Amino acid sequence: MVTTGVCLGLAGGWFGFRWRHKGRVFSKTDREYFQNLLYRSESAEAKLETMEPELDRTRDRANILEDSHRIIQEELANERQFNLSLNADLSRERGHRKFLEDN
Repeated sequence: MVTTGVCLGLAGGWFGFRWRHKGRVFSKTDREYFQNLLYRSESAEAKLETMEPELDRTRDRANILEDSHRIIQEELANERQFNLSLNADLSRERGHRKFLEDN
């Protein structure tokens, strides 16, 4: 009998809770939180739309700078190679001159 009473009490409490909160999945604070979240996402989307042209210009500038940097690096590599070949030629000439002077 006690078990039946406890079961009926729990079932009644569960049905009462369900009837009281029927149609309300979220509380008022949850709704305010989601509305705030929705507002922030919409404002972020609007800000992104206004910043897209500026981002495109920045991306173009970055590509130009990257290409310039690559070209300068290639020119420096060519200069280094040229200097190495000049140093090799100079060393060969000095060696040849020393050889001629010793003979």
